[in-house]
Amino acid sequence: MPKLGALVTGGSLGLALVIGSAAISVPAQAAPVIAPVGQPALGNLDQIGGPLGWTEANAEALTEHGLDPSNAVVVDAETTLDGTLGTVSLTNDSDWTEGAVVGDAVGQFTLETKDVEIDFDDDVEFFTSQDLFDLMPTLTFSVATYGVNDHIQYYWGHYALDMDTGEIVPDDNRNPDTPNGHEPLTVKNAGRIDNTMKDFPLVTNEINRSIETVLAEQDLFNLETQQIYQVAANTVFTQQIEKGLGTASVPFNFGYTVDGLTAGHSVTVDLEDVDQDLSSELTNLSGQATEVPVNFSQFDWRDTVDASTIADLDTIGLTEALDQAFDEAFNYDDLLSVFTERSMDQLRKAFRPMAMGFIDGISESLNEWEHKNMGSPPERAGLYAVLYPDRLIGETEFTKAAQAPLEMYPNLADELTEKIIALVQERVANDWYEPVQTNIIGTATVVKTFTATVTTQLDLVDLSGTQSSGGDDNSSTGGGSSQPGTPGATPNPNPTGTVAPSTDPDPSSDVPPTEPPEVITIRIIIVFIFTWFQQLDGLNYFVSLWLSPFP
Repeated sequence: MPKLGALVTGGSLGLALVIGSAAISVPAQAAPVIAPVGQPALGNLDQIGGPLGWTEANAEALTEHGLDPSNAVVVDAETTLDGTLGTVSLTNDSDWTEGAVVGDAVGQFTLETKDVEIDFDDDVEFFTSQDLFDLMPTLTFSVATYGVNDHIQYYWGHYALDMDTGEIVPDDNRNPDTPNGHEPLTVKNAGRIDNTMKDFPLVTNEINRSIETVLAEQDLFNLETQQIYQVAANTVFTQQIEKGLGTASVPFNFGYTVDGLTAGHSVTVDLEDVDQDLSSELTNLSGQATEVPVNFSQFDWRDTVDASTIADLDTIGLTEALDQAFDEAFNYDDLLSVFTERSMDQLRKAFRPMAMGFIDGISESLNEWEHKNMGSPPERAGLYAVLYPDRLIGETEFTKAAQAPLEMYPNLADELTEKIIALVQERVANDWYEPVQTNIIGTATVVKTFTATVTTQLDLVDLSGTQSSGGDDNSSTGGGSSQPGTPGATPNPNPTGTVAPSTDPDPSSDVPPTEPPEVITIRIIIVFIFTWFQQLDGLNYFVSLWLSPFP
């Protein structure tokens, strides 16, 4: 299993006894050995009762390591913190060898997204029938009358439909202010047909029916607008994805077992080796979450982690900080800027297809009444009228031989594109603002990363049952944390009230005070040498040599 790695350093004690020219040395003591124990968990130590609270929470794991959690005592230690590194050194000359290093740290929880797919939750009506009617160009057309019996053209005229009043007005060489900016015709309408067109409801009704057919296609127009929004939203999401959704600081605690730590030794742990596989809580802050809802109202980081992790984060009071860190992950104003801050060339490129689609819809409808027999005009029983709509794209060829072909809608595509852009820019920040913000939705894959960044506290906990603090009576206080790179520990309040036995000998006790290990070792060596000399009669031999004359 991957584990929290550590670098262990320490000193050794050498002992030599010299008698005459002989020297005997004691082997150096091994450096401390540490190993991860329990699981790194969300929250600071003080939220679980300090180092002794950690010991209680990890009692089962400590027991599996052959340690007795009931002997837990926090001991004084010098602590040096430097980024991801933390070093603790025992400060007294005790026989303490077994226990744990317990620490607090901070990690960075980062969210990034990829594979965004955008759609609309509900259909949004961007354009009404009135909107499309306002976008309609002034329609122009020719009307020719033919004899019922001989089918010869008798009268001809060119006209325009006033879109505001619904009135049909002449548009020939007498009209310099031509609709849609086309060149004036060179021919004049026949007076009799002008009078006829003033009261020819069949023509007016046919044109209005065609207009209604075009306006009925507003759903397609809305769909095109929706698609433009989706393209824009994907652009915005992509841009914001590149800079990430945000980062939040998350505190956690961890621990090691330590074997062989005595005075003169230290242990150093490195958070860069923390592996979240040791903790289900921290594991859930790494990896991927698929099909996560994304929208412009609010990005909910809770959709990326499971319910138990949310409960743990809430317990340590971190959910509010995460809300603040990730609340504005997707900025809706960035979407609006796609419509309001892009150059006109960019906007024309984006909306011209919509304008051309609208023109195609009008053309398709007008084609239905091209060459259509409208019946006899009023008081013209021997004649019948035929409609000839002007072409919206390209030149129109007239049935009046004296009139050369003309482009009757020379600026329609550009003008319609400009009208659509102006309407959209006004609507995105007003009528469409909330409907789009609440309805444009999507899903994404969210990549979660949790990286341990800094150690904030280290404490030593004795589990051998023999350790005393070597200082005052507050032997179960924590080693505390010092500023990075600064030795020295400040004791923390004892969360459990456990007090370690004093190291001072009791003068009233019959048991003599325990001698230091070095003194005991010297006594054993002297007794050994004396016994050896005595058994070999070495003492007499040594004396005789000493009394004999020198060579």
